[in-house]
Formats: sequence, C-alpha cells, structure tokens
Amino acid sequence: LNFGGATTFGNGSNLNIDLLGDTFDVLAITGNIDLSSASDNVTFAATGTQTLSRYVFATYTGSLSGTFNSVVNLPAGYSMDYGTAGEIAIAIPEPTSLAALGLFGLIAMRRRRMA
Repeated sequence: LNFGGATTFGNGSNLNIDLLGDTFDVLAITGNIDLSSASDNVTFAATGTQTLSRYVFATYTGSLSGTFNSVVNLPAGYSMDYGTAGEIAIAIPEPTSLAALGLFGLIAMRRRRMA
C-alpha cells in the first residue's frame, strides 16, 4: 500500500498487517509518518511459520514521530523495531552486548586458568 505525502495516524486508528509465513504487507509512505496520537495501534495476523529474523512492514522517506501506542498479536519472540531510519519493523532481538561481554569474559578467564 503506497501513500504519497505526510501520513498521520489519528486517535483510534489501526494498521493491520498480515504475515503469511514470510509473505507480508508493506505500507510505503513517501514523506513523514506521525504515530504520536494517544491511541494508534498496529495489529498482526500471523499465520504459517515466520522464518525471517526481521520483517519491515512500513517504510517512509521523511521523518518518524512517535511509536504505535499498542501492538496486538505480535508473533512470539519478536519485538517492535524503530531503530533503522526509514523503516518500521518487527524483529527477533539480538543478544545484548552485555551478555556477549559476559561470554567473552568467561572464555578469557578459562584461557587464563589453563595457561
């Protein structure tokens, strides 16, 4: 679905995204997107098996204001991802850097003990 110009989601608006396995809807906005209303929602209808780690369901060429007020039926293991300019996605979170540092610390300690 393509929109030209700035797009504002008003109070009570809802964006429905169908995830059919790895086939999914994409909202493409040429311009800014405003999600700063008090009650805008995104609802996912996920069927089949999702195998991708990231699904970009909205793109925009301008700026992003706000985030969706609520997210309904987000597939298990996924979270909202607003971190890439020009995209709104759901993604499986990567391990935190703190956990990775802890793992490297354990490896370093083990190597030190073996030396």
